[in-house]
Amino acid sequence: MAFLYARAYYQDYMVRQEIKELQSDIEKLNTKKLESLKVLEYVTSNQFVEETARTDLNMKKVGESVLVVPQAHVESLASEGVHKVGSDDLSVMMKWWYYFTAPEVVQP
Repeated sequence: MAFLYARAYYQDYMVRQEIKELQSDIEKLNTKKLESLKVLEYVTSNQFVEETARTDLNMKKVGESVLVVPQAHVESLASEGVHKVGSDDLSVMMKWWYYFTAPEVVQP
């Protein structure tokens, strides 16, 4: 009788452990689902479309002006020892700020 009780208790314990693991999996999947929905919302937004058009397709907004810096000019500045603005850790706005305000930048 004690053996049957111990076996039933062990089976009950194993079922409870499996339930806890499944609840943990549910929480992880719900978190992942929320993250995926946020990414989907961003990808379908106008902001993402504009960003992709600007960076990947080299497009501009209507009424916007585009500044093109010839590669030869950039290379000549580099050969003169002028500080090159363009490190990957700076944002695009900071690169432009440094380009127009840095005293060592030579304007054509």
